[in-house]
Amino acid sequence: MLPLLFFVALDWKAELCGHTVPHAGTTYFTPNHLVVEVEVLPDRASPIRLSASQFQLRVNGKKELLATETPGMVANSLKYEDWNQGPRLQGQAGPVVLGAPRTQPRFPGAPQPQPRPLPQTTPEKEPAKTDAEAVEEAALPEGPTLGPTKGLIYFPYRGKMKSLKSATLLWEGRELKLH
Repeated sequence: MLPLLFFVALDWKAELCGHTVPHAGTTYFTPNHLVVEVEVLPDRASPIRLSASQFQLRVNGKKELLATETPGMVANSLKYEDWNQGPRLQGQAGPVVLGAPRTQPRFPGAPQPQPRPLPQTTPEKEPAKTDAEAVEEAALPEGPTLGPTKGLIYFPYRGKMKSLKSATLLWEGRELKLH
């Protein structure tokens, strides 16, 4: 007996946002990640299961595919500047240390870093959300979905946008060239 296979006909769209996260009328910057906005439009009323981990990105036609990173990882890389740092040059001359990263608490109750005095300026209107909050709120919702679903997925990429010649998004055997 042959197994029954069910195919869900659906349409999908994707747009490369570069290093920016568009959310709630504001744009946030993610220097270490490429952002892709994905919209899935199912044709039938049967639910499909969505997960950001189903997507991969091919950059500049290379064989190696980039896997997604969770919104939490992207948010932490924005919150804590030493989260994803590469090698650094650090030197010390007596009590003066040059090039050392600023430490920030990783969890409640952790020792607080010494505050630096800020120059006195007039208060500016602050955005409603922090970068980290916007990254998590704008992410592609995961789990079963019945109707059209839209959100952002994130790929690690430290390169400049000028060096990005082509990008192809792969999802469950489908390919889509991004512009």
